[in-house]
Amino acid sequence: MNHYDQIQWILYKKGVLSIEASEKMEDHLSMCDQCLEIFLSLIDEEEIKSAHQMISPDFTASIIHEANTIKNDFMKRKYKPEHKNLFIYYTAAAMVTLVLMGSGFFYTLVNTVPSITQSAVSQEHFMQTNRITNFSEKVVNKTSDFINHFEVCDQRRN
Repeated sequence: MNHYDQIQWILYKKGVLSIEASEKMEDHLSMCDQCLEIFLSLIDEEEIKSAHQMISPDFTASIIHEANTIKNDFMKRKYKPEHKNLFIYYTAAAMVTLVLMGSGFFYTLVNTVPSITQSAVSQEHFMQTNRITNFSEKVVNKTSDFINHFEVCDQRRN
């Protein structure tokens, strides 16, 4: 992480830097405690007094009041629609279940799964049978080649 020095923060504070550089430095301030300490050390008493003059005396009270009203509105909205939404979800799930039952989906599913399982077992048995057959064919072919080799050798002697 690249840190900014005190001179760069002074330039930022005076608004001399470009918009892009200022935005990068703002983002950096939100992540870097070391640079935040440097920037906060640049704020003097005069700036603090001018900030107090810009903020109205009832600022804190109005913010707390707004936060409480937002919290109350959120709590009211949070709990009431849930019961309605749950009823709608359960109704939709029941309707889908009834449609699937009426169309015979579950009946077909119950009858199809055993046949799929049976076909998988029979394919596995078929593959094992093929392995034995392939081994037998290999033995027969090797034996036949061996006998043919002796016959060819016999014919050459004669």
